[in-house]
Amino acid sequence: MQIGLVIYDHLDVISGGYLYDRKLVEFWRRQDHEVIVLALPARSYGRHLVDNFLPAWRRRLREAPVDVLVVDELCHPSVVLLVRGLSRQKKIPVVSLNHLLRSTEPKLPVLGYLYRVVEAYFLNSVDAHVHNSQDTARQVLALIRQELPAVVAYPGRDHWLSEIGPADIAVRAKASGGLKILYVGNVIERKGLHVLLDALSRIPPQGWCLTVVGRLDLEPRYVARINAEVKAMPEGAQINVMGAIPFAEMPKIFSAHQLFVMPSLYEPFGIVYVEAMGAGLPLIASSAGASAELVDHGRSGFIVAPEHPLELLSYLQRFVDDRALLAQFGQQALNDFQGFPRWNDSAQLITDFLSELTAERVSKGC
Repeated sequence: MQIGLVIYDHLDVISGGYLYDRKLVEFWRRQDHEVIVLALPARSYGRHLVDNFLPAWRRRLREAPVDVLVVDELCHPSVVLLVRGLSRQKKIPVVSLNHLLRSTEPKLPVLGYLYRVVEAYFLNSVDAHVHNSQDTARQVLALIRQELPAVVAYPGRDHWLSEIGPADIAVRAKASGGLKILYVGNVIERKGLHVLLDALSRIPPQGWCLTVVGRLDLEPRYVARINAEVKAMPEGAQINVMGAIPFAEMPKIFSAHQLFVMPSLYEPFGIVYVEAMGAGLPLIASSAGASAELVDHGRSGFIVAPEHPLELLSYLQRFVDDRALLAQFGQQALNDFQGFPRWNDSAQLITDFLSELTAERVSKGC
C-alpha cells in the first residue's frame, strides 16, 4: 500500500502528536508500505488557508502516487478546500488523523468561530477518521454530526523505557524534603500551568518543589505571564523551569520526581500521562479531555475540573501530607501502565482500517 501523510514541519518535532505520526510511519515502512510524507512549513492559520490556492501545493497532492491520503488533522486549513476533489479525482480515500482539534484550544471568540467553521467543513469532507481517544471521537462527532467510518487507536506505551519497580516507588515516596512535583508540557495556555502555580501558591513553599519541562517559544505572551507568576510566588518557593530537553533524558527526569501534574484546559489524550504512569508517578489531570480513559480517579491519581485551582489544591495537599498514599497511587499507576497498548498494536489497527477503506474504494470502482 502506498500511503501519503500530510504534516507540518517534519516528523522529528517533539510533541505527542508527532510521536504518534512518527510511530505510524516507522511501522508502515517496516511492513514494506511506501510512505510519502507531504510536509509544509508551520505558519499562521490564515497563511495555511492560502495554501489551498497555491499551484505547487495542489500539484504535489494531485500527483502524489498514493492509494490513501492521511491528513494530520492539525493540517486541515491547508487542505480544507482540496480533500473532496482529491478523493474524487484520484479515487482514493482521504482520512483525517485526529490528535487535537484546533477549535478546542483557547482563543478569541472570532477566531474560535473561524476554527469551528473551517474545521467542521474539513472533518465533513474526508472519507474516514482515525481518533487517538474516545473523547476525540466525541469531539469530532459533535462537529460533523454524521457517522463516518472511524477507528479509535490509542497511542502506545512501549517507546517509554523505565526500569522502576515497586520497591523504587516506595523508597522514592518516602524521600525527605518537599514533594517533588513534575509538569511536562509546552508552556502554552491550554496546558494550564497557571492553574498549578495558583494552587501551589497556597501551600507553604517548604512542602513542595516544582520542575517545568517544555518548550517556551510557542506563546511568548503566556510565557511572560508565567514568568511573572513565578516571580510572585511566596519567598522560598522552588520552581525550576528547564525548557525543552532531549527525549532520551526524560526517563531520568520522571524518576527523580514523586508526582506528575498537568491540569490542562483540554487534553485530547496526553501521551505524557502514560509516560508518567510508566515511571510509577501518581497523576493529577484535568477532566477536560481523555483523562478518564487513562487515570483511575482515587486509585492511580485524581481528575480535577479545568481552571479550578482550589480543587487542585485539595489533591496536592493530600499528597504533601500522606507519603503512603503517594506510594500506593504510584504503584497503581505503574500497574495500569502495563494495560496500555503497544505501538505496533495501534499501528496495525490503523493499517487494517486503511486497507479496508482502500479495498472498498477499489471494489466500487470509484
